[in-house]
Amino acid sequence: MLMGIYEGTAGVTMTNSTASGSVAGTTRVGGMIGWFIGTGGITVAACSSSVEVSGDNTVGGLIGEVAGTGGLSVLMNTITGSVTGESRIGGVAGTFYHAGGARMNNNTVDASIAGQADTGKYVGYAEGTEEITID
Repeated sequence: MLMGIYEGTAGVTMTNSTASGSVAGTTRVGGMIGWFIGTGGITVAACSSSVEVSGDNTVGGLIGEVAGTGGLSVLMNTITGSVTGESRIGGVAGTFYHAGGARMNNNTVDASIAGQADTGKYVGYAEGTEEITID
């Protein structure tokens, strides 16, 4: 994992980064970022996550949980390896609580994804006031 938790008002941009190996925890576990909470936006672009990610809940191939009011952009990333847990399991993000909306464009999710509830190829669980666009 490249970042455990980020909490603040500035945005975060992560580009051309690579994560590999394994990451395990109980909650908010991600291949690159465990938990992003803030009012600034977050962009993850042209990154590669080849990680075995496991936890109980809120587990993602790139990000465990995104929460806040800024936007989320996930662009041209490659996610491989595996993402496993009990609930809120996603190839890109386990949980997305956000008021800023999200764009997930041109991502390749070839990870093995397994969960018992709220499990999805891109996002396990989402709640917010703006739309999420995935293509």
